[in-house]
Amino acid sequence: MSLPSTIMNVQLEAPVRFSPSVERPDADEDKTTQALIATMRYINEKTFADGGHALRSVHAKTHGILQGYLEVDTDLPGDLAQGLFAKPGRYPAVQHLVDALAAVRAQLGWSLGEEAA
Repeated sequence: MSLPSTIMNVQLEAPVRFSPSVERPDADEDKTTQALIATMRYINEKTFADGGHALRSVHAKTHGILQGYLEVDTDLPGDLAQGLFAKPGRYPAVQHLVDALAAVRAQLGWSLGEEAA
């Protein structure tokens, strides 16, 4: 299989082969992680206080769940054949379809294909 080096007139860079040297954590990564945990906790507590229900911090409104399979080709180029993609196979996959808001909001009164009033 040959992959194009350009898509929609954008030049693609060659994939980076993973090695431990590729990941370079920032010196303050632990501090950033703790700040993220505190922010998520605040959003959880605010969402609970506003709605009276325990909800996820983000993507609170589920629109659907898709279940299927991810198939890894037998002829994947070597530079892409790493990690999960190193060997051909078929893997179960689940996709959670959500909106981006943290809080559940009322429907806008229109759906796909209809004009908003």
